[in-house]
Amino acid sequence: MSFNSQALKELSDISERVKHNVPYATVESYHGNVLFVSISRTERVTLDCTILFTEDYPQSPLIIQLKSKTLADELLKGMCLVKLLDENCKKFIGQYQVVPQMKFLSDYLTENIFCCCFDEFQKIKREICSKWVELKPKQKKGIAHFKITCRGHESQVKLTVPLNYPTEAVSIDIKEFQSTLPEYLTSPILKQAVEEARKCVEPPLNVKVLKGKPFEIRPSFYHVAKFLILDSLLMFKQTNCRLCSEPAFPDKPEDVRAYNRDPMYVERVYCGHIFHFGCLHKLINTPPFNENKQCPVCKLTIYHERWKETPQVLADRWAHKQAKQRELEEVIDFLQ
Repeated sequence: MSFNSQALKELSDISERVKHNVPYATVESYHGNVLFVSISRTERVTLDCTILFTEDYPQSPLIIQLKSKTLADELLKGMCLVKLLDENCKKFIGQYQVVPQMKFLSDYLTENIFCCCFDEFQKIKREICSKWVELKPKQKKGIAHFKITCRGHESQVKLTVPLNYPTEAVSIDIKEFQSTLPEYLTSPILKQAVEEARKCVEPPLNVKVLKGKPFEIRPSFYHVAKFLILDSLLMFKQTNCRLCSEPAFPDKPEDVRAYNRDPMYVERVYCGHIFHFGCLHKLINTPPFNENKQCPVCKLTIYHERWKETPQVLADRWAHKQAKQRELEEVIDFLQ
């Protein structure tokens, strides 16, 4: 059978066979020996396939070119999806190949949820994963399970990428969150991570924040992972108190101080950085008082609900304390 007749025979009912056998696929058109098929699982996961029938088809595999306006080039080329396709084609030498190949692509996009955020996934592997951060992905469910181990402490975080990502934000499984760090620190950052995810897909209540610009949905996977893992959990474990240079947390979880007046109790201030209670209390309650105290890490004003006094109140309190100390020293000198 000649090439043209073989191709025409397969193309005669190709639209119906693709429609009934390949989820999310549509035959757009065909001209001569070239067939155009689109696969669209979601708005974010779309793929355009240009299929070229070779002269001795089906005794040689189809030539397939992949393009996408939404999927990362690295996924199509760097991860050798085309190569996987070529290998799959060889299994069908001598047979019709279009439907099996399109089904292979459709199944790949369906079973690999991270396709919709492949660039973010790769960035997480490059910038967040390390000897302290281990990532175990479950492609079919879109689950990224992170294990953070550092200085004797361990945390486990599970993020889930939804099917219609990025329109819907990545979710944090709070119920399965585990950590040897104290809950009074981890609970607020989990809530803040949820809020960070929400802000990526929902416009702010105060539209003035947008300054007249239309709200645009932003990808949330990398953003939330970085905030929760690098900027919070790992930072808590790695950092030293910048006021005394000692590790913020002891290496043994059982040695973490729970009493909030203990000098080594860890406090997290408004800017997100942590210090020992004793160090922070001393910084805030000693001169100079002519301006608000700044975080030594980011230079933002230190704010915490436990220290609400104005600089004037602190200055008056310090002066009163010094006066009492001088009176006591005078009494001691007199008695001696």
